[in-house]
Amino acid sequence: MCTPQTKPRIRRSSMISEVPVNFSSSVVVKDGDEGYSRTEATSTKPCIVKDMIKTLTVLGSMFAVFLLKGNASLFRFNTPSRISLVHQIDELKHDLESYETLKKTYVDDAVQLSWDKQHIIESERVVNSMMNSSIELSQHFYDEEQKLIQENEQAHQLVAELSKHAADAVQLDHEAMLKISREVEESYSEAQNEHRQNVALRRQIAETMQELKRRNIEVPEHILQSLFAQHLV
Repeated sequence: MCTPQTKPRIRRSSMISEVPVNFSSSVVVKDGDEGYSRTEATSTKPCIVKDMIKTLTVLGSMFAVFLLKGNASLFRFNTPSRISLVHQIDELKHDLESYETLKKTYVDDAVQLSWDKQHIIESERVVNSMMNSSIELSQHFYDEEQKLIQENEQAHQLVAELSKHAADAVQLDHEAMLKISREVEESYSEAQNEHRQNVALRRQIAETMQELKRRNIEVPEHILQSLFAQHLV
């Protein structure tokens, strides 16, 4: 934010209370033999600036009228009327200087107030921007947190499914091993039965061969070859 390069000065707590303005309590002007007319200016507040300007205008007009009349007796001697008028002119000059000071103070305060308002507006804009950024960051963090929570839940589900599959695989392996064991036992039992049958058959064939030899009965050659091929003799 750009700030104006102005001359540093102390900020006034009031635009009027600290201005060294001291208006006269009254202004008296002699007007012929008709007596005195009095105009009072006893307030220095901004609301009576127009009245003060009107008063100064009237007094200036009256002073011009005196000059146009050419009243030589007024300026020939230092009469009380002349002394009073000179004193009133000095007071008017002082009041005009005070008015110019007050006017400059009003202008400076108005400029300072304008810059203060602009600074407040810029500060509010910065604060609003920071609040919007904070809201966006909070929403972003919330979205990221929700995303991480969802991914964590999905990971837990995947681990649970893998554990279930592993348990199922173990169960299947156990069942397969049991089945294989049963088949092996059955095969072994069948082999034992066949072995016993072969032993009994060999015994029976041997007895038969002995009986045939004892009776001198010759065994056909092809039968002998078949028995040898089957390891029965």
